[in-house]
Amino acid sequence: MARLLSYVSGVIVVAALGARPQEPIGGRTPALAPRPPPPAAAQRSQTAVDDARLPDPLYPNVIALWEGGKPGAALTALERQVGSTDGDAPVEAIILQARLRAAAGEYDRSADLWDQIRARERSLASVALRAEADSLVRAGKPDRAVEIVASLPGAQYGDLLAMIATAYRVDGRLDRAAALYRRVLANPPSAVVSDDASLGLALSLEQAGDPAAAISLLRNLQLRFRQPATFARARAQARRLASAFSRTVEPFTEHEYQSLTDRLRNLSAYDDALAVLEDWRRTYPASADRIEALIVDTLYRARRDDEADARAEEFLKTYPDTPQVPDIRVLQYRLDVREGRTAGVRSRGRALWSGQVTGVSLTDRLSLARLLAAYLVSVGELSEGFDIYQQLYRESAARDMRIDVLWRAGVTAIRAGHLERAEDTFRTLRRLNPGPDTSAIADYWTAVIDERRNRRNEALRKFTALAERRPYDYYGLRARERLEALNAAIPQPDGRLPFPPLVLQDSSRTQLEFRGAELLARAGLKPEAAQMARALATDVRNNPALALLAARASADAGEHRQALRLVETRFGAFLNQPADGLPDDFWTLAFPRAFWSDVQPASESAHVDPLLLLSLARQESRFDPSVRSAVGALGLFQLMPYTADRLAPRVGIAVTDRAALFQARVASAYAAQLVGDLLKEFDDDAVAVMAAYNAGEDRTRDWWKAARDVTEDLFVDTIPYTETRTYVRSVYTNYVMYQQLYGRRKLNTAP
Repeated sequence: MARLLSYVSGVIVVAALGARPQEPIGGRTPALAPRPPPPAAAQRSQTAVDDARLPDPLYPNVIALWEGGKPGAALTALERQVGSTDGDAPVEAIILQARLRAAAGEYDRSADLWDQIRARERSLASVALRAEADSLVRAGKPDRAVEIVASLPGAQYGDLLAMIATAYRVDGRLDRAAALYRRVLANPPSAVVSDDASLGLALSLEQAGDPAAAISLLRNLQLRFRQPATFARARAQARRLASAFSRTVEPFTEHEYQSLTDRLRNLSAYDDALAVLEDWRRTYPASADRIEALIVDTLYRARRDDEADARAEEFLKTYPDTPQVPDIRVLQYRLDVREGRTAGVRSRGRALWSGQVTGVSLTDRLSLARLLAAYLVSVGELSEGFDIYQQLYRESAARDMRIDVLWRAGVTAIRAGHLERAEDTFRTLRRLNPGPDTSAIADYWTAVIDERRNRRNEALRKFTALAERRPYDYYGLRARERLEALNAAIPQPDGRLPFPPLVLQDSSRTQLEFRGAELLARAGLKPEAAQMARALATDVRNNPALALLAARASADAGEHRQALRLVETRFGAFLNQPADGLPDDFWTLAFPRAFWSDVQPASESAHVDPLLLLSLARQESRFDPSVRSAVGALGLFQLMPYTADRLAPRVGIAVTDRAALFQARVASAYAAQLVGDLLKEFDDDAVAVMAAYNAGEDRTRDWWKAARDVTEDLFVDTIPYTETRTYVRSVYTNYVMYQQLYGRRKLNTAP
């Protein structure tokens, strides 16, 4: 199979960046063989006024000392530069001093300064109030903190009230703590605060000598929790109290058990769901068959395949006549697919499709047959897979199913070398008028057929049209690569969108939030400035300059997920079509070198391309290092804890505390090692690495071995898992864009 990116410069995204020198990229670049860069669609830089930016910090040397972990030295430098930071000193200097005092542990002084700021600058009233309350609590003065927030709405300041309540509880002032927790729960600002306040109230009740009330509260919290971790804590706390005080915990009803199981499974809290199911079975033994079926399914969802396999077999022996038998039969088939057991996939898949297993609906049977065909194609059984697709087309009455089956069958026929059959299949597909995404698939593969059948002019025309229509889309990029391989001209996209003027409206400049964001930016408080700018951009929807300002402020604060979200939601059209007047930094906001100081050295150590790592991180977490997925993947690169355990001896950074994977430095080291291992496993084929990162090495190895003699575009479009196929297309597109923006090759320029 051809390796990734024999040349990836088929799209230009940044003529606006000019011909500035490219920084050297460390590590190995998988599967890159240089070719002359073709002409491509170029972006013209913003030449009009661009004032969509917050100001720079006034005291950069002070900020550098602070960020270097030297708040005392930063205070000295600030006083030397500004003189007194009392009275008529610039408000920016007072803001910075207040933050530095807190960083140095001088919480009383910090609180006084924030009080001064709150009285002096109305635009910072909320920020100053929060900071003042936080400093007072840290100074051991919760009573003063309560005084300044007592009259404020709980829905807005509930987190502060909960923080003060916890300070009271730790101090043993339990009545005051309970009263504040209850106030928060009456109108909580968020799910996190609500759950934490409930747990805090239960602890207060326990410490006050009322374990029965605490147990009752914890039982109710288990039924209405907002976060999976809260359920586990509430369950453990209730059991501990019941044991310590010889209290009986009222069992849940079967309806409550079912609801709990559904919620936990939907949140991918599978261990907790299994514990609840075991409790349910002990409490209601008459429902054992239904509960056992749920246990088997939960083990499957948790990817505990060996346990799911064994319990599925045991279930069928123990409960051969229950209504859950068809579900277990389907689950066994899906386990065969997941584990790559081709004989089992074939026998069980055909039995389900043909109706030998009663109780499976026709819709499900057709869907399972489609999976059977996709699996067989992926492991090289092309004729058998194509025949199943043909039968599915005849048996299915649903238009969407027919469209999906036809494009898959067409690609299968190309992979098998049956070009005339493939052409007929795509011709039938077009008669069904598929949507734009499936049409792009049909356009691309029809052009490939023309190319293979020596109809060069037809192939060029179709590839050119696709590249013009979808210049930054996966199939548009693939079309450009085909044109390049054919030594043909790379087209300029026809239409250009006009980028809106980047002039801030007066109505935005006069907003209190705007002034507050400017003051915070000049004081060097980047995250707080970005948060205030985003809040204003959310309220003012008709000012593109304000939205871009908020995106830039977020990126400057290292909050790349927020910046990317703003670019995608407010400027999505410009990510799909070329534009005139595009800001110079537009594409680097959309494809940032986020956490570069962590990613780049990790990539050098593991000898991998850092741009490949960035392409994965953009897809996995959108550059949010604190994210936890529904299935328990953690951090910037969404690493599973068991993967980290396997890599730990060679990475040299222990992660006994799973929270370490939320650190960008640690996550980058582990991801780089994993990608390096996968590159060795798959002979430097980066597309196979992308597939393995999502679907696992074992399954990808089977697909890859069967596809060694086909082009990588065929490999991608015959991946049997829709999720993995979509994932690879997205990461591939990311990688092309990153190579174009930051790669070694010279950037294309505007014609």
